[in-house]
Amino acid sequence: MKKSTKVAAFLLLGAAVVTGGIWTSNTYASVNEEKEVKETVQIYLEALENGDASTMAKYTIDERFDNDKKKLKVYESAATEKMDIDMDSVSVEKIEDEKMSVTFHYTNRHASEDITLPVVKENDQWKVVIENTR
Repeated sequence: MKKSTKVAAFLLLGAAVVTGGIWTSNTYASVNEEKEVKETVQIYLEALENGDASTMAKYTIDERFDNDKKKLKVYESAATEKMDIDMDSVSVEKIEDEKMSVTFHYTNRHASEDITLPVVKENDQWKVVIENTR
């Protein structure tokens, strides 16, 4: 094999290793982010299900309130309603960097439905966004 052929083969192999490494790390980051989001949402949903207002507040950005004091007061008053959330039904979809959507099945005495909520990264922590729909 000629020297130039060996050099070309070596460069091609090097490029394949580097490209494979980049692809693998990007895939890992996506899987890792999805896992972080799912864990955050599950903590939030368990808090919602159990009426733990302070944990709910910690893991949300709630656009309906202009301060955390109001948000916590409403969360505490809503904590008495019995609900059931199917934790196995939680699914995550990446929308863009630091923004995903999560879907889960929710049941209470008034409804049984799938709900989709946005999740964003704020200060290195994933948070469920409760949008102002008024």
